[in-house]
Amino acid sequence: HMIVHDLKNPLGVLLLSLGILQSRTHLPEPQQRLNRQGVRAAHDMKRMIENLLDIAKMEEDKLSLHRTVTAAGQFIEALITRIRESGMIEERTLIFINDAPGVQISIDEDLVRRVIINLLTNAVKHTPSTGYIVVRLDINASNQMAKIAVIDNGSGIAPEYHDKIFEKFFRASNIIKIVTDGTGLGLYLIKVILESSGGKIWFESEYGKGSIFYFA
Repeated sequence: HMIVHDLKNPLGVLLLSLGILQSRTHLPEPQQRLNRQGVRAAHDMKRMIENLLDIAKMEEDKLSLHRTVTAAGQFIEALITRIRESGMIEERTLIFINDAPGVQISIDEDLVRRVIINLLTNAVKHTPSTGYIVVRLDINASNQMAKIAVIDNGSGIAPEYHDKIFEKFFRASNIIKIVTDGTGLGLYLIKVILESSGGKIWFESEYGKGSIFYFA
């Protein structure tokens, strides 16, 4: 916890400085592009630091859930809009399909938001710039659980890694097709978040043809 605190302080200064630079509209486009890359990288680092702290809290059963009932479609649509505006997707096509209009879900919004962002970050890293990513909302009529799928046409996951990708600190030895943040904690964190709140995650993937990550 002390390490996380010490890491967040200089990162906060970095983000503030980059934010000030980003507001200077007179900067030439090459400098603006570099600044945007710096902002995205700093936010990636912030997410990694938060992941470390949340994993520690969850493993110690000290993470409190703050559930609210919210409209699933509106919640995801707002998040998708924010992600598009952030430039995270870059040239890729990001589509939201709502097959459960009007459905209400009981969730910790902050944690589910981080699950979706982590899965999208993972999809972006392994999908070519001309590729597409689809977020699809559905509901399982038998158990009344909302099901969200994140679909990409990227590099996919080799079969030998299928039973390992949710392990803590796991990284493929020759590729980085599996983790969301480069530390081997991204998918582990998602699994812990969902299981701690009564949800679950699973996936389908064909190497070279993309992946679908589902969570309920």
